[in-house]
Amino acid sequence: GNNDLHYDDWIRIGHAIKAALPNGEGRGIWEDWSAKSTKNDPALTRRKWATFDPHTISEVAIFALARRAGK
Repeated sequence: GNNDLHYDDWIRIGHAIKAALPNGEGRGIWEDWSAKSTKNDPALTRRKWATFDPHTISEVAIFALARRAGK
């Protein structure tokens, strides 16, 4: 399905992916997942990945966001 999240939630997911896969493996997942949004901007998605701190959020946050979104 579509993942048109609020910007802040989109960013939180990016941080969480980077935290879960800290050696760069998550970048493709981030880009592929972001591409499913109608708001997708591939250049912005790539720029944002570089800014993420992999220690600011945990996988737990992903599950909380998913539950809130009813997934």
